[in-house]
Amino acid sequence: MPVERASGGSSLIDVLDRVLDKGIVIDAWVRVSLVGIDLITVEARVVVASIDTYLKYSEAVGQAPAVAPKGIDAKTHEALLAENAALKASTIRRGAVSLKVSEKGGVSVYGLGRFPVTLYKEQWAKLLDLADEIRAFIKAHDAELKSKPQ
Repeated sequence: MPVERASGGSSLIDVLDRVLDKGIVIDAWVRVSLVGIDLITVEARVVVASIDTYLKYSEAVGQAPAVAPKGIDAKTHEALLAENAALKASTIRRGAVSLKVSEKGGVSVYGLGRFPVTLYKEQWAKLLDLADEIRAFIKAHDAELKSKPQ
């Protein structure tokens, strides 16, 4: 897979987004021996990724976790799957965008990307007052702006 490089600098959010999206696997193998006798051998594999990326990786290498964890019977597992499907369907109907009050009292918009957009009410009011100017700016710079694939 070729390495993609973005023009300009990358923010911490961009780096974190890429790490969670693509994942990082670190394999380490260390052996300490004295006069041909192994004293310590350490093998480690560290995977840093989103759950979705990890599950794809583990399935690809044949180490997929069990579908139903121990302690959950098949009936409960099926009920959880049905509830999950219903929640996903309701999210899709709402356009996958939701609003919540953040821990610090700001308004957070979820569903625009991997992370929420959070601003205080005064900031949202100022931004909403600029809605027509923002639309005009986007229209004027349409050729320069990128669209994120859905």
